[in-house]
Amino acid sequence: MLGRSTSSAVNRTAQRADKEYALRYDWRGNSLIVMHNFDEKPHEIRIKPGIEGGERLVNLLVENQSEADKGGTHRLALEAYGYRWFRIGSLNHILRRTRV
Repeated sequence: MLGRSTSSAVNRTAQRADKEYALRYDWRGNSLIVMHNFDEKPHEIRIKPGIEGGERLVNLLVENQSEADKGGTHRLALEAYGYRWFRIGSLNHILRRTRV
């Protein structure tokens, strides 16, 4: 997915560009957000995915998810040098797919 996808920076409400990184990849109707904390201290990263289904982020590395607040913002804690990979939305889009 990453090699053929388009990528865009994720809208973050607090900018620490030298310490945090959040990028969204889109390909064939699927989206992925990768987040990294390059600091020796933990950080809370607040992001707005800016895409349909962005109210739910499903962690791809452990079994949990994040639900956005009423304003569409996710508040995610990253430990020192931590990272997270999230799929945007549920898998309901698979049920709506049509054959090509």
